Amino acid sequence: MFGEILERCRDLFSADRHDLEALFRHVHQHDEPGSITDREMLGNLVQGDMTLTALQKAVRQGNSDVVGNEFLNYLRQRVLPKFPFSYSLREELVTHLVTDAAATQATVAWAQHLINRTFYSPYRGAVNLGAYFDWYSDLNGKTWFFEHIRGMREKIQHERLHVGLKMAPIRGTWDLNALHSLVQLARAWWLTNEDKYATAFSAHTLDWIEKNPPNMGVNWMDELTVARRAVSWVLAFQIILHAPPVTGDLAIRCVKTALMHGAYLADYLHHAQNDTRPGYRLVAAAALHLVACSYPEFRSCLRWRDMAEELLPGVLDDEFTETG
Repeated sequence: MFGEILERCRDLFSADRHDLEALFRHVHQHDEPGSITDREMLGNLVQGDMTLTALQKAVRQGNSDVVGNEFLNYLRQRVLPKFPFSYSLREELVTHLVTDAAATQATVAWAQHLINRTFYSPYRGAVNLGAYFDWYSDLNGKTWFFEHIRGMREKIQHERLHVGLKMAPIRGTWDLNALHSLVQLARAWWLTNEDKYATAFSAHTLDWIEKNPPNMGVNWMDELTVARRAVSWVLAFQIILHAPPVTGDLAIRCVKTALMHGAYLADYLHHAQNDTRPGYRLVAAAALHLVACSYPEFRSCLRWRDMAEELLPGVLDDEFTETG
C-alpha cells in the first residue's frame, strides 16, 4: 500500500508542472477526476509580462481575490489575440443590426428560455432541466450514471448497460453538453446589454463546472463532444467577458476549464493516429487550435498551437478527397 502511494507521488512530482496534459494524463491513468489548481494554472503563464508576473506573485501569497480581479482586468485589457466581436466596437456593430430581424429575435427568445432552464434539443425538442440542472439527463426522464470515463466506456460500449436500463440515445445528452446554450446567452447579452443574460451565463457555467469534473461522467466520454464544447466555451466567454456580472472568480474558473479541455484534446491527439471515426481528429485539432490561440499567455497553449498546426494539414488530407 505504502509502495503504491510512494510510486504515485513520484510520478506526480516528476511530471512537468508546465505540461498540463501530462498532469491530466496522470490522474486519468489512476481513474481520478482531472483538475488543476490556480497555482498550477497561473504557474503555466509565460514569463515576461509584468501583469502576469504580479498575478503569479499574488497566487503564491494566497491572495485569491486580488488574483481573480487582476486576471479579469488583464483579459479585458489585453490587445491580443483579436476577436471579431470586440467589445469596444459593440455599440457601433449593434446599431447596424436590425433589432427586429428574425435572427436577433430568435437569439433573444432562445436565451430567455435558457434563463428558465429550458433547452432545445434536435433529438427531443424543448427540454426543461429543472432547478437542479441535470446535465446527465437522457432528455427522456432518466439520468446517466456517474463514474470515471474508463468505467463508463466499459459499461456503455461493451456491457451495453444502458440498453437494459432503457436509456435514450446518448447523443441527446452529448448535444446538450456541447453547451451551445452558453453561446446563445452570451450573444443575447451582447445584443441587448441586459445583465440578466450574463447572470444566467454565470449560473449555468458555474453549475456545469461543479457537476462535470474532467474525466468523470458521460459528458467527458466522447472526444467530439469535448471538442465542440471547447469551441462553445471559448467563444461564449469571450463574447460576455465585459459584462458587469462577470467576476474575477468566474474568469479564473472559465479559463481554467478551457485549459482542461485543451489538455484533454492534446492528450487525445497524442495517440489518436488510428482513430478512423469521421471528423474526430479534425474537430479535436481545430478546437485545440482555438483554445491555444485564445490564451497564448500560457506555455501549454504555445505548444498546443504548434501541435495543432502540425496536425491539421495531414488530418484534412485524411478527411477529404480532392472532390470534397
